[in-house]
Amino acid sequence: MRVQFVTLGALITTAKGAQLEGTIFGVWLTGQPTAPDLLPFLRGTQAVAQWAAVQPGPNTFNFSALDVAAQAALALMPAGRDPRLTVQINGNEHPPWMFDMLPACNNDTSTWAHENKDPRGVLQFWHPFFVQQYEGLLEALAVHLTTVSYRSTIAGIRMSWDAAGTESTGVPPDHRDPAQWIRPDGGLPAAAPYNGTTGLDYQRAVFRAHVAAFVTGRSPSNRTFLFVRNSLPIELRGEPLPLPDGGVGPATKLFDAGVVGWFHTSSEIEPRSGDSLHYTTFLQYCKDYPTTICYAEPWASAWGDHGGTRDPRWCSPPQWEYWRILSDLHVGVTYVALYGTDMQVAMNGFYPTASGSRVGPQYQCEFNQSFTFAATYAGSPQLSPSEAPGAWIAFRSSVSPLNGYNVNVSDYFQLLALDPVMSVDFEGLDARRNGTAAPIISNQTIAGLFTIGPYWQRYGAWARVLRGTTGIAVLRLNAAFAQSLVASQEKPSLRLVHLAMGVQKNTMTCRVTVKVGGKSLPLLLIPTGPPAWNEKVWSLPSDVITGLIKTLTIQLESSCDVVLHMVEISRSLPSTTLCAMPLNPQDEYSA
Repeated sequence: MRVQFVTLGALITTAKGAQLEGTIFGVWLTGQPTAPDLLPFLRGTQAVAQWAAVQPGPNTFNFSALDVAAQAALALMPAGRDPRLTVQINGNEHPPWMFDMLPACNNDTSTWAHENKDPRGVLQFWHPFFVQQYEGLLEALAVHLTTVSYRSTIAGIRMSWDAAGTESTGVPPDHRDPAQWIRPDGGLPAAAPYNGTTGLDYQRAVFRAHVAAFVTGRSPSNRTFLFVRNSLPIELRGEPLPLPDGGVGPATKLFDAGVVGWFHTSSEIEPRSGDSLHYTTFLQYCKDYPTTICYAEPWASAWGDHGGTRDPRWCSPPQWEYWRILSDLHVGVTYVALYGTDMQVAMNGFYPTASGSRVGPQYQCEFNQSFTFAATYAGSPQLSPSEAPGAWIAFRSSVSPLNGYNVNVSDYFQLLALDPVMSVDFEGLDARRNGTAAPIISNQTIAGLFTIGPYWQRYGAWARVLRGTTGIAVLRLNAAFAQSLVASQEKPSLRLVHLAMGVQKNTMTCRVTVKVGGKSLPLLLIPTGPPAWNEKVWSLPSDVITGLIKTLTIQLESSCDVVLHMVEISRSLPSTTLCAMPLNPQDEYSA
């Protein structure tokens, strides 16, 4: 099954002068041709060509395949949508003539180079001739992109290693024996055997070639913004490179200058154990204004599907999709990408499988609201806080590693953070430890899913519980954002997402108090039966805003234990809304 993505955001002019269109990007959007019409937040797309399609011979390049892909993708956008596109040359398929010149390994390469689709195996990609040809391709592509009719739509080019597939540069020890790399008759002599530094040397050459071709080797008007993989080894980030101003300095200066950004294709609901570099890179460069432009695609769909395999999940698809988006927003991602199969759920309530699976209007609404939240806040870190659309915090536990993931980060937030010193008895909840098992329904749900509240609602992977009478949650609001609310042309609002009383099995009325700017906003919770997530929205009058500017705090208290998901302050109405409860919840999960 072909995979599609979309990415979300807004028009961004950073403090460093970089201007990019943050939109929903449809990667492989041609597989979902009706998506731009059905999803108004979809504004971007992607042009992809295989290396084999653009280099018919040594030092000979023809980018017609890329141009056709770009024009086809852009043609799907409705008039007036002002589309943006990312560009990339993939290495799943290498030029066939290279196999007549370079050694290749075809000894069960599918086990370690699964992205490689060349029937003759994996080329000796660290060979000097291979590297030379790739450098020549990048230079030719950089020149070509200065002449194309769609240049004004290009948000950036994605750096690809294009070695053993598009993303991999490794060769496992049991495939490093030179005898496994067969030299073709009349071909070039083999390169030195792959060793512990070969992969790093290759990455260095490819990174430098991208920077030279698209940035430092071009005049400012002919540069193409470059997205660098955030798996770039630490060793290479500090090495000196030519800089746009003509000097020489560490590679990190390129990001500080705003001429290159970061991206990855492995976003998940939380970092996997031992795989935190992607997330810490985003946090370092993308989280706080002024920042670097960053792009992220998910590792797999909300169901765990990617490349013909299905990864395990521990919470429901709406929860996985929503919290994965919150994770991307938390680390400051500008462009939040979505799988096209997940996008189809938002379009029509179906998750594409071989037979087609109806997941229903509840899932459709939950996915739509998740995407709407992403479309509202993606790119916010690249704006001054005084221009941000809102501030929010999604409450989350912080516990030891669990199920192969690093659960070592606490709440996800933008411009509104929990004060850990002033807050007491406000405990994190994790559905894997504190939730309940989702019901197992034949052909609809799967074993091993846990949830806080109903599994068909998007919120319940994590939460916090505010203990009655003793619990206090103190939130700190960004000062520049608070000041900017005074000049807002619309009335700001505060949204609180909470779990209805039934989850505590309490038959008494409960009073939650939200203290903002010297005023108390009351919320009366009355038992209503089965537990369900709900929300309360308050308009914030001018006197409350004036008081909030002085204190910069929001304080939550409750007369009973209450489970909370989010506090959001918006410049006007909240970014999203609560989905209606399903009449028959068991119909809402069937993939």
